[in-house]
Amino acid sequence: MYSIDFIDEGLYIGNKLSAGKFELLKRTGITHILIVGNNLEPEFPICFHYKRINVWDDEKENLRKHFPECNSWIENAIQNNGKVLVHCSQGISRSCAVVTAYLMYKKKFTAINALQYVKDRHRDSNPNIGFIKQLQVYEKNIGPNSNLMANKIGCSCVTF
Repeated sequence: MYSIDFIDEGLYIGNKLSAGKFELLKRTGITHILIVGNNLEPEFPICFHYKRINVWDDEKENLRKHFPECNSWIENAIQNNGKVLVHCSQGISRSCAVVTAYLMYKKKFTAINALQYVKDRHRDSNPNIGFIKQLQVYEKNIGPNSNLMANKIGCSCVTF
């Protein structure tokens, strides 16, 4: 299916198929594409700003270590009037976990509330159990007394 779901201001989720539909990307106003997965290549590297996080959809994969970097990249794009599509292969697990982490960071949502927020807007959302556990740990790490809340990693747009 070729759909890009609106999650929040400047933030969208899709899958590999939707990320390969140039007209859909342009019609949606996408300017930045965050690829969360191995063996996924940028489809239109000249037309969009890309960042790729090489991770497998595996419960043992450490996706949490990438949350600050992803949050910073998404935040930078949106603050510069960009629209970000986050996608993995199916748009079910990895991309949803990254978008959930971003909402936890940006809106101070709990893991459960952020995941429900994403699921309400993107019905296919279903991060694997390992990623859900990592989101719960991340919630503890970004609480009001955490250094991660104040720590923003500088980023720049990466084009392949």
